Amino acid sequence: DDGNKPVAVVKDVILAADGGLGDLLTVGGGSASTYQLGDPIREDFFVQLVGSEVYKNAVRSMSDISKELLAKHNLTIDDVDVLLPHQANLRIMDAVGKKLNIPTEKVFCNIERYGNTSAGSVPIALTEARNSGFIKENERMLICAFGAGFTWGAALLEF
Repeated sequence: DDGNKPVAVVKDVILAADGGLGDLLTVGGGSASTYQLGDPIREDFFVQLVGSEVYKNAVRSMSDISKELLAKHNLTIDDVDVLLPHQANLRIMDAVGKKLNIPTEKVFCNIERYGNTSAGSVPIALTEARNSGFIKENERMLICAFGAGFTWGAALLEF
């Protein structure tokens, strides 16, 4: 705490996964595909996805788990001051906000500055929301994310 910015208390986190859908969003490499210096880089070393299916699953999963977390604490979206979604794609973030019926001005977005920073998007956005004053003391933040494998989750923070 630097004395000027609110410090968060993590009230709860819910995580979920469905490995059966993992083939919709993949990246090669790693121990399953050895690579030697100078070898040509194959197509399977790049992120590959079935965009429309990833979009549908990301929107549904982030929205549903957010609702589940709020319901677990007897809260509604009206009790949320800031929604901070995974910063992967503006269309997905907009759709999650609409599905949760949260006003655009309450959704933190920095994707236009950094693009999709993958697993780093939530911590980067959280830091920026805190440092910029977007989130204020005595406010509640709902974070939701979606990733490869398929994995997703939501967190409830109070500042």
